[in-house]
Amino acid sequence: MNTEPEKPFQTLSSRVAYQNPWITVREDTILRPSGEEGLYGVIEVKDSSVIVAVDAKERICLVREYRYAAQKWCWELPMGGIGSDTPLVAAKRELEEEAGLQASSWHELGSSRMHTGLFTERQYVYVATDLTKGAAKDAD
Repeated sequence: MNTEPEKPFQTLSSRVAYQNPWITVREDTILRPSGEEGLYGVIEVKDSSVIVAVDAKERICLVREYRYAAQKWCWELPMGGIGSDTPLVAAKRELEEEAGLQASSWHELGSSRMHTGLFTERQYVYVATDLTKGAAKDAD
């Protein structure tokens, strides 16, 4: 039996500190369970799809992306924002845009929230197999 309060933090006020087409940074004034007031920063980000594309030789596809925040090139799984699409439609689009691949078999592993102390984003994870090559497209 869970005896924890449903929402141990109470939001007293909320304001948008910064916003652009990709993120909203919100600052909330909160009441902690101890009764003390505090500030909490939240970054609202659209949900995304992450693709684990596995070829016939059981190799996993990684893409090389320059990540401005890290100030370096990174190898990572293909992924991207969902927007108004379904998570699967977004996954198919991102695999083709970033890796130049299409898959005829898709399996949803589930979803998770990364960095839950800061971000609102949910990531949907798919395994893509039976891959065929296409042409990678330039995507921002």
